[in-house]
Amino acid sequence: MRKVAIPGDGHCLFRSVASQLGTKMHYLTLRLNAIRYVRKHTSRYLPFFTKNDPFQASSSLEGWCSKMAKNAYGDGVALDAICQELKQPIAIYRRHSRQPPAILLPEDAVHASE
Repeated sequence: MRKVAIPGDGHCLFRSVASQLGTKMHYLTLRLNAIRYVRKHTSRYLPFFTKNDPFQASSSLEGWCSKMAKNAYGDGVALDAICQELKQPIAIYRRHSRQPPAILLPEDAVHASE
């Protein structure tokens, strides 16, 4: 892992992940893959979309996909979709925090440990 300055431009979540992959995967490819993954695995993500959630970008899964396709800021759903699609754990470090990172694990890793 390396520290990289990422502009807060709506693509920042996807740029951050792409910068840490060590590959040449483009941040827009990550964004599109996240949208595709969510559409393909609707049962996993439908519970995150409720009409009364002020923290969610949209109240419907398809609305979320449309907003993500138009460069909405990434969120927890997008991060989980990237984690699952890449089958890679993702550590989320908070700037200026002494808290340990939050870790997202791909389903395969969760089931392997059971």
